[in-house]
Amino acid sequence: MTVNQPIQVPGKVLPAGTYVFKLLNANDLTLVAIFNGDESHLITTVQGISDSRMETPDKAILQLEERPSGQPEALKAWFYPGENFGVGFVYPTQK
Repeated sequence: MTVNQPIQVPGKVLPAGTYVFKLLNANDLTLVAIFNGDESHLITTVQGISDSRMETPDKAILQLEERPSGQPEALKAWFYPGENFGVGFVYPTQK
């Protein structure tokens, strides 16, 4: 996945760039590893929650959510190509 602006994932801000998202465990479809573009460096591991959508996408979808002024958008969900299920990302409640 290539993003042209910084985005938040739980616990990290990813600068603009290319990343590889991988499920770490076939028995847990919510545990995601995020690597740099050539997969030579693990950036973070995120435990998400199951998410679904009515329409099955033909390509991967990153669903972003706006954040307060001055903060990058947050990754809300990642949907796999050819599947109507994906991973929802959970953030601490902002005060």
